[in-house]
Amino acid sequence: LLFAYAECHIHLGILICAKYVMATSNPTQQLEQGLCQKFGWVSDYSLTKDEGWIVIVSCGHHGVFKFASHDYSPDSIKGRKIGRGAAAAVAVPGLQPIAALEAARQVIDAEQLYQSTFNGKVVQATSEQWVSFWSWRATQGLVAAVAIDCEGFPPQDLGLTPMLIQVATDEMILMELPGPQRQLSPDMQKLLSDNSIVKVFCDGTKSDRRALGLPTDLSPTVQCIEALADQTFGVSK
Repeated sequence: LLFAYAECHIHLGILICAKYVMATSNPTQQLEQGLCQKFGWVSDYSLTKDEGWIVIVSCGHHGVFKFASHDYSPDSIKGRKIGRGAAAAVAVPGLQPIAALEAARQVIDAEQLYQSTFNGKVVQATSEQWVSFWSWRATQGLVAAVAIDCEGFPPQDLGLTPMLIQVATDEMILMELPGPQRQLSPDMQKLLSDNSIVKVFCDGTKSDRRALGLPTDLSPTVQCIEALADQTFGVSK
């Protein structure tokens, strides 16, 4: 019964995704609006010598997928429109099984997810919640510390702002979702530039620090647990 129930939800998810995506006949809109915007995925188009126009889609924890159109329209305004549409036309049906899993997935509030390991509140980083954060900062004396984690980097480009930034104090976890242009909020920029707040990462690859424009080397205001562990106990192999 459990397998039948799950299978029913997946088939229902496929039907929902198919109806949503096929509401427009434009393949690029189907991919960008019907799938990427809906599920928080990131697409990257390019013209290659061997496969023509391709699109690489980063689907979160499902992985990164490449779809080749073998359309060799020139890299011009008109050619890009045709080539991207051809690549998207390949990607849309190829991503349907993953989209169905996403559509059928149960939605869990962040509070439910973290409540077993964290006694504070988990909130989206609205203006009101940033006021709470700065009020907390005022109670910490000369120096405060926060933990920062980033998720959702675009494929092939770790220099762009991530899709999710989490800032943790001993009272709350702020979850910031950068806008469509991947810009950081003024409060996040203020936090990152505030030398009275130590930013602690668990980021051995340095990608989180690099994406946020912070120094990748350790400093009094930027620390990394993995790097400190390597210095203390030696590099693990």
